[in-house]
Amino acid sequence: MVERHGRVRLTTRLLVAYAVVFLVLIGGLGFLVDLSIRGDLEPGELATVRRDLAAAAALAGLVGVVAVGVVAHLLARPLRRLAAVATAIADGHVDLRPERSSVTELDRLGVAIGRTASELGSRLRQLEGERRRLEVVLEALDLGVLLVAGDDTVLYANAATEVLLGTRPVSLSEATPVALRRIVTDARAEARQTQDEVEHGTPSRILHVTATPLDDGGVLVVLEDISERRRLEAIRRDFVADASHEMKTPVAGILASVEAAETALVHDPDRVGGFLDQASASARHLARLVGDLLDLSRLEVAEPQRQPVALDEVVRDEVERAAPAAEQAGVHLEFDVAPVTVIGAPADLGLAVGNLIENAIRYSAPGGTVEVRLRVDGDVAEVTVRDTGIGIPTWALPRVFERFFRVDAARSRATGGTGLGLAIVKHVVERHGGTVDVTSELGVGSTFRMRIPVSSA
Repeated sequence: MVERHGRVRLTTRLLVAYAVVFLVLIGGLGFLVDLSIRGDLEPGELATVRRDLAAAAALAGLVGVVAVGVVAHLLARPLRRLAAVATAIADGHVDLRPERSSVTELDRLGVAIGRTASELGSRLRQLEGERRRLEVVLEALDLGVLLVAGDDTVLYANAATEVLLGTRPVSLSEATPVALRRIVTDARAEARQTQDEVEHGTPSRILHVTATPLDDGGVLVVLEDISERRRLEAIRRDFVADASHEMKTPVAGILASVEAAETALVHDPDRVGGFLDQASASARHLARLVGDLLDLSRLEVAEPQRQPVALDEVVRDEVERAAPAAEQAGVHLEFDVAPVTVIGAPADLGLAVGNLIENAIRYSAPGGTVEVRLRVDGDVAEVTVRDTGIGIPTWALPRVFERFFRVDAARSRATGGTGLGLAIVKHVVERHGGTVDVTSELGVGSTFRMRIPVSSA
């Protein structure tokens, strides 16, 4: 029997082989029985026929066995090949396909194995694609991610982990700091998510560690660097404390002056005007402090509206605005500017230049000089404000741009300084992509330099 595609069924081949043997045996036995019934043969002849028939039957049986053996051998070869391909597919070679067989059952089995391999390969490629996408996402995170197995082997660690810990540990025992191991162990032992903060590295980093136990005994660890957050929180706390302290002084001055004026109004009316002047001065100082705080807050939050700015005009305007204060302080104010255009916010640049000029006048003695220069050095515009004032001690130079820092607090308050002017200057310059620095010598004076990139337009 042959099917339309030319493949013969396995059962058909075996049946044909056995049928041949069976028919020979049945035929011989039938012939022997027929002769016995008829009595045509003599006993001797009958014995001879029986021997011949037995020999023929044995020969036929042998032929049948050989035939079945040949068929089995022919079938075993494609079965071995099919088994080898199935084993290779199980080992991961899902692109292999079994050869087509002339035996229908084996061919169908090979086709089924081929389809299974094709589906398995498709699923594996899909899983591999998802794994790669997940790995890309994890590698792009700023968070460190570790997957620790039940035997403390680290199955996965992303790039951020290496940055935060300094290495990609192979096992939990190699992970540092030691507190990290404790958090993982506690999460596994208590079967609940565990969180804590640890310090690690030089300079020291504060890491927030979250360990989540998994059903298979593993632990998923997430590391977050919160050093900057803690630093900003500390700055915020210090800022609030410093601002509150700074505001207390003018508020207390206003209250004291008003109370003194009320008392003087009854007992010494001639002194009322003096107390009111003191209250007015304290109120102006408070207003300036609030104004500087608002400017600083705006500079830290809002993005500047950038446009081409004639920096020479900005410097000239600020010099003219500061001229009356310089004349009143007995300070000679000089300026020399070269035309230059930068990209930025005119009001903010004017605020920075104005603060530098006012600061120079404030710390210059009568008869001193404040020089304001604007020059172009390559692709940088440099604003220089030099004074002949009291100067700044070397130890204080790194801190002069900090909020509320004063070298001489009493003089600063007496002249209306808020301690925020240079902090504002630094914010403005940095937001314009520039730098600011200071050089100074006690008793000789100070020089502040602002460098702002020149516009390419």
